[in-house]
Amino acid sequence: DEIVFEAPGSWRVEDAARGGDRLLLVRERSNRDASLFLFHLKSHSLTEIHPNPEAATIAVHTALSVGDRTHVVCYQEFP
Repeated sequence: DEIVFEAPGSWRVEDAARGGDRLLLVRERSNRDASLFLFHLKSHSLTEIHPNPEAATIAVHTALSVGDRTHVVCYQEFP
């Protein structure tokens, strides 16, 4: 077994890409404040994906990787 990602806070794997080279990760700060990230396993780079940059905070309910650059996210916005 190999640890591929480690960071402080509450994180969960929401989905994995079909090719196995990327993970969709959610970092939850509270039940009304979360961030969604794309983690590349080869480069170990982490990129934040924000469904709506205008929202102050979001709660991520479900996120799926459905294609090379396509993600489906079910989230709730909070002002």
